[in-house]
Amino acid sequence: MREPNSGGSRARSRSEEARFWADHDFADFWAQSRGVDVTVARSLAEGVRAAARKRLVAIRLAEWQIGEAKRLAKKLRVPYQALLRRWISQGILAQRRVLRRVR
Repeated sequence: MREPNSGGSRARSRSEEARFWADHDFADFWAQSRGVDVTVARSLAEGVRAAARKRLVAIRLAEWQIGEAKRLAKKLRVPYQALLRRWISQGILAQRRVLRRVR
């Protein structure tokens, strides 16, 4: 099976390709690029759309909670709001599991 080759690169291996793109900017090859058609499974597309739908909710947090979330998010290299959403989701799922065991 042939390894994929990007636009301006004439690389023979992935490591050679990586070295090429480490020294070059794709913007220099933009005019040579072509669009491609991509087919995505319907279930995947629906899942992505559902995950992207968000509503604004206002909650009051203590200053230390916001500061700690920002500090941890910076270490994890994610936006702190995304980290807060992740924690909320994890808490909801954990509570759901607890309640299922109680029934």
